[in-house]
Amino acid sequence: MSKSAKSLIAIAIILVLACILLYPSLSDELSSEEKPDGYTVTFMNDNIEYATVNVDATSPVIGKNMPDAPPVEGNRIFVGWNTKTDGSGSNITLDTQIDRDIIVYAIWTVKGESTDTGFISTSDQSFKIDDKTVEIVLGNLDPIPRLDEVTVVIYDPETGKRCSGSFSGSEYTLSFDNVNVSFQDIDKDGLMDSNEKLIFKADDGLATGIWNVELNYNNYQAGNNQFHFHIFENGIESYTENVRVNFLDVGQADSALIFTSDNKTILIDAGVPLYKKTQYVPILLDQLEKLNVEKIDAMILTHPDYDHIAGAEAVLETYDVLNVYMCKTVGESTTYTKLLNAIDKEGCEKHIGDFSSGDYLNLSTTENFRVLSVDSKNDANSASIVIRMSCESSSFLFTGDAPKKVEKEMLQNYSEELDVDVLKVGHHGSSTSSSEEFLQVVTPHISVISCGKDNRYGHPHEETLERLEIYSDVIIRTDFTGAYNCISSGKIID
Repeated sequence: MSKSAKSLIAIAIILVLACILLYPSLSDELSSEEKPDGYTVTFMNDNIEYATVNVDATSPVIGKNMPDAPPVEGNRIFVGWNTKTDGSGSNITLDTQIDRDIIVYAIWTVKGESTDTGFISTSDQSFKIDDKTVEIVLGNLDPIPRLDEVTVVIYDPETGKRCSGSFSGSEYTLSFDNVNVSFQDIDKDGLMDSNEKLIFKADDGLATGIWNVELNYNNYQAGNNQFHFHIFENGIESYTENVRVNFLDVGQADSALIFTSDNKTILIDAGVPLYKKTQYVPILLDQLEKLNVEKIDAMILTHPDYDHIAGAEAVLETYDVLNVYMCKTVGESTTYTKLLNAIDKEGCEKHIGDFSSGDYLNLSTTENFRVLSVDSKNDANSASIVIRMSCESSSFLFTGDAPKKVEKEMLQNYSEELDVDVLKVGHHGSSTSSSEEFLQVVTPHISVISCGKDNRYGHPHEETLERLEIYSDVIIRTDFTGAYNCISSGKIID
């Protein structure tokens, strides 16, 4: 064997030995190179791929890439993403870490015991024939109901009464006090088909206000098939929307002033911070004066806590207040007693517990005000009047101090009405309100928290802010901004 061959063999042996000695480190390097660049999270909605999120392996959290909730379907409400369809898996949240490709599912809750989907009108138009007659042309109803299976509910804006009845016989006519409701079955098939009409007629003229109508079918939740039409004052045929909502700066308390398109002035709460009445009542009145308030058509005091009513007595003494709305839950304080005396002295119409959840308050002929909760049991906060104001191009939800228990009740009864543009956050941003399930449905564009700077309650709580960061586009805090104003304008109301 030549010297060169021996040299080559020696070099080969040395290389083999080096590989054996270095194998662990080479293996480590190789395995590290084979680690995945990321993970895939697939979101399923009713066995259909809803969205796919790619997650970087160096930071294995779903983060802000989590998809929006799927749309509400039928009589189900979306409540969250979960790794198992029966809800027993781990919940998927914004900070969920993953270490493998996973599939997660939409989790739903079912409203009521019925599996019937009811029906929803995809469109409707109301036509004022004259001062005595209005027609509503129905859109597509799915499924198409039989006329004798439909309950018609109307809210008379003049009396505030809720009237209901079902069609019978072949004439399809109902009589509610001074108004008759008839259905025009064009093809005579006994079904509520598209383009057929509901006709409302009152011989003495339809009362001024917003006429709200519901069509309820089987056991489907009331209020899901809604229609309304406006009867304006003084022969006016239409308005241009011009709604201004002023969330006032009242420290650790609540107060919001609304100007409607038909020039009504509505004050929701008139609170001042505990033990700071002398300081904050003048601040409240000064803001009302600067906003050019001349009278208050309605003052709604959501519940009898000091930080919601303590400025109301001064408002009654300063302004002509035409109507006061309060829950029937009684306050135990001297402030509450003085308020009742001030209401009696003012001589205004008082509505104390004479309305219920689901009722419409006839406060305006242009904007709709519906009570979604009032006098829920347990405590004063639970008794809060929760009210939705529907404008032509936006919607607002005023929640008082309603806690999570009340939010859950509203989800069960009025889920379709909770999706709004502006939310007055419950209980000054306390963690006792603004549950994740609630915010997932409300999905506000703007959330307003009325609270005082460095307040002793620590409001708003950090966990509430974290939830709002997920479900709200903008968060306004009056302890930072002071008073905050919203405007909804531009559309024609007819």
